[in-house]
Amino acid sequence: HTIPYHTMGATGSVMAGTLVDEAAKPADGSDVAEDPIAEVVRLRALIKEAHKSAADAEGEAPATVATSEEEPGTVAVPPVPPAQPAQPAQLVPDAYVSASEILRCVHSKEKACVDVVGEALARIAATSEINACIEVLADSALAKAAEVDAKIAAGEALGQLEGLPILIKCNIDGPPGSLTSASTHALAEWRPQTNAPCVAKLLEAGAIPIAKTNMPQLAVGVNAMSPLYGRTLNPHNLTVNAGASSSGTAAAIAAGIASCGLGSDTGGSLRIPASCCGIVGVRPSRGRWPSGGVVPCSSLRDTVGPMGSCVADAALLDSVVSGEEVVTKPDSLSGVKIAIPQDWISAMCPNGQSQAATKALEAAKVAFEAAGAEVLVVDGMNTVRQTAKDQWVMPVLPAVYEDCHADLTAYLEGCGEGRPVATVEDVLAAMPDEQRVKYVGLYGLKEEGDAEKIKVKIEKRDEAVANMEAAYREWFASNGVSAMILPAFANEPTTIDIEGEAGKNFMNEFLFSFHMNECRWCGVVWCDVMWWFVVWRYVCPHRQGSVPPRRLNTSRLHNTLTAADGTIGANNMVRCPISIHPHLACRVPSMAIPIKSVKFPESGVPTSILMYGVEDRPLYGLALALEASLTA
Repeated sequence: HTIPYHTMGATGSVMAGTLVDEAAKPADGSDVAEDPIAEVVRLRALIKEAHKSAADAEGEAPATVATSEEEPGTVAVPPVPPAQPAQPAQLVPDAYVSASEILRCVHSKEKACVDVVGEALARIAATSEINACIEVLADSALAKAAEVDAKIAAGEALGQLEGLPILIKCNIDGPPGSLTSASTHALAEWRPQTNAPCVAKLLEAGAIPIAKTNMPQLAVGVNAMSPLYGRTLNPHNLTVNAGASSSGTAAAIAAGIASCGLGSDTGGSLRIPASCCGIVGVRPSRGRWPSGGVVPCSSLRDTVGPMGSCVADAALLDSVVSGEEVVTKPDSLSGVKIAIPQDWISAMCPNGQSQAATKALEAAKVAFEAAGAEVLVVDGMNTVRQTAKDQWVMPVLPAVYEDCHADLTAYLEGCGEGRPVATVEDVLAAMPDEQRVKYVGLYGLKEEGDAEKIKVKIEKRDEAVANMEAAYREWFASNGVSAMILPAFANEPTTIDIEGEAGKNFMNEFLFSFHMNECRWCGVVWCDVMWWFVVWRYVCPHRQGSVPPRRLNTSRLHNTLTAADGTIGANNMVRCPISIHPHLACRVPSMAIPIKSVKFPESGVPTSILMYGVEDRPLYGLALALEASLTA
C-alpha cells in the first residue's frame, strides 16, 4: 500500500525533515562534488536510513522501498520530488521608478543610497539572461553610494543627480578605468582613465554609473549582436530584436535595472532600441551634447543622448549636460499644431502598416488633442527628406559621404600614448575576416588619402545638407507646426536569428529613423550665398504661424554671412565658406515615445511613435504633455 507522509507518524516526520533539508540546497546541484550517479546513490541511502531510524524509534517494521512493482504489505516511499527549476525573474517590472522619485527617496533619507544601488546591482544579476550589461561597476558604485549617504547624514549640499544610478554605453569613455571597448576586438581591454565630457557633467552632478552596456561592433549594426559579448535580448520578448547599437542601455532600462542612461545615435540607435524595448530615447540636436570621448562612427551624424523609463528621466539628464533648466510640462497645448507627415509614411510603407502601428499613431493623436493641440495631416516631408538625395551613397540608403577613417583616427590619436592601437588599420586588422569585410568600406582610407578629393566631396555633401536643413525648417515654418509624429516602425519588431534578419531589421526598425541625421546644430559649411529668402525667413526673429517676419536684424545678418576670413561675399552667387549662425542652422531633435496602451499582438512589445521637431526644449515639453495625456 502507498501511504502518504502525513499518515506515517515518526517515519513521515523524519522523511519530511530529510526532504526539507535537501530542498534547501541549491536546485542546480552546484554544491555537489560527486558525479550524478554517486549523488543518486547518496540520496537513496539517505532516504532508506532516515526511514529505518524513524521506524525503529516507533517499533515498526521498517518499510521497504518498492522498486518496479510493490510487494504486498510493503510501504512504497514516494520518490523524492524532482527539484523544481528556479522561477525566472520577471524581466520587465510591473512599474518603473522614475529618476526623480529615486532622488526624492534618497535625498529625503526615505531610502539609503547604498540600498538603491544594491537593488540595481541585484537586478542586473536577476536579469542577466538579457545580456545588457557587459561590465558591472559594483565596487565603485557601492563606494560612491556610501559617500552619498554620508553627505546626506552630514547635511552637505547635494548635486542635481546625487545618488542616481545610471548606465553608460560601452563606446563612451567613463567612469575612469571602465571599459570603452565599443565591442571591437582591438579595444577589447581599453580602459581610458578619462571621462567623456557628457559623462563628466553627470558625475559632477552626483550620478553613479553602475554598468557599461552592450552594443554592436563600433555602433554599426541593425540589431543587438556584439562579436565580443553576444546579443542583447529584449526583456519584453527574448525572441525579437532589442534594437540597434544602444540596445544594451535600452534593454537594461526596460528591465528595471536603472531609470536612465546614455546611448549614442548615428542612424537611429537611440530611438530604435527605445522603440523595441518600450522606453524613451532622445536624439538631441547635433552639438547640443558634447561629442568628445566617444568612439566614433561618423562625426557628421553621431551624437550621444539620453534614454529613460519616461520623458522626464531623459529631460533630467539633458538639463545637466546642456546646463539648462529642466523642461517641465506646459500647462496647455492650446494653439500648438502637430503634423502627421502622411506622404512620408505612405512612401516608406507602400504595403501599409500593421494595425498596432496605426493604433499607436491614433492614440498619440487623440492624446495630443486631449491636451489642447491641433493634429493635422501635412504633406511635403517626403520631398524634404530627399533634398540631399543626389549625395546619398546609394539610392536606397539616405546617408551622404562621410570620412569615418578620419573620425576614428582622431579618436585614437586623442587617446595619447596609452592607446591600445595606433591606427584604424590596426582596428580593422584585429577583426576576424568575416567581420572585417563589413567594416572596410566604412572605415577604410578614403580616396587613397587624397586630401583634395576628400575636400571636394565634403564640400558637395555639406552644400546638400545645408539645403536639406533649410527645406526642413521651411516645412515646419510654412505649415505653422511645432512637431511631427509618425510610427516608430510599421510592423512587429523583427524576430532574431532568422534568415535575412539584418535586411528585415533595416526595412522595418530603421524605416523612419535613418533620415535627416546629418542636420547640424551649428558648424562651418560651404554654401551659395544666394539665399536671401532663407536669410529673410530664418535670420529675422519672428513668431510662430503665418505672421510676417519683423524687420531684418542687420547685425545678425552680418554674423550669419561673415566668411571665415572676416569678409562678406559681395556677389550673392559667389561660393564662400561661412560660419552658420545658430539662428540659421537647423535643429533636428527627435525622440521615441512608447504608447504602452497598444502592443504588437505577436511579440507583446509596446508600440512607439517618433516625434521630430526644430528645437530641443519645446520638443521635450510636447513629449511631457503627450506622456501625461496618454496616462491620464
